[in-house]
Amino acid sequence: MGVSWSSWGAGGLIALIVLLVLTGQITTPRMLRNERHDRDEAVAQARADAKAWRDAYMSLLKSQDVSTHYIGQLAQVGTTMNKLLEALPAPSLSGEDGLDAPSRK
Repeated sequence: MGVSWSSWGAGGLIALIVLLVLTGQITTPRMLRNERHDRDEAVAQARADAKAWRDAYMSLLKSQDVSTHYIGQLAQVGTTMNKLLEALPAPSLSGEDGLDAPSRK
């Protein structure tokens, strides 16, 4: 009832091996080298991408530090200007300073 392997002969065995290679069940050394080469290239590209993203992130952090520093300085200037304006005498509308106040009609 079953098929005997001995009845296939050498041709049947070769056909079976070729079929297994073509379907990817058995890999040849060349296919294995190609797959390893492709994998190594993909890993190298992934490492290069990771380094580029890491460098971009570090650059962003430096930019944020500089931005934070300048925003702090700007806030100090605003505080100083506010204090300066508060220290100035208020303008007199009654003419006490020797100047005539503009008339309203």
